Amino acid sequence: MQDVEINQESAMGYTGGDRDLYLSILEVFRGEKDETQKKLNAFLQAEDWNNYEIIVHALKGNALMVGCTAFSELSKSLEFACKDIMAGNDVEQKVKYVKETHPQYIEFYDALAEKTKGIA
Repeated sequence: MQDVEINQESAMGYTGGDRDLYLSILEVFRGEKDETQKKLNAFLQAEDWNNYEIIVHALKGNALMVGCTAFSELSKSLEFACKDIMAGNDVEQKVKYVKETHPQYIEFYDALAEKTKGIA
């Protein structure tokens, strides 16, 4: 897994420069992580690609608001893989990609949430 980088300057662009709002976003991001991961794991196990896609789509935007472009890009790749599965495009290959990428995605999510704890 790659090193977790947070660009606070970029993230502050989403808050209009409001540091307190940014800190609140970080708190919510961390606070929702465990429940979101449970849902992702359940949707993956059930091969519920629609709901898995909805969550990774939301995390794609949340990652940008936190300031982590790499997590946003990984979220985007999973989102589009799910869209392809649902559209019937390269289904076997895309399912394999999501299933193989999921563990590193969860690990990245954990590491990102942990790194945000150091921001005050």
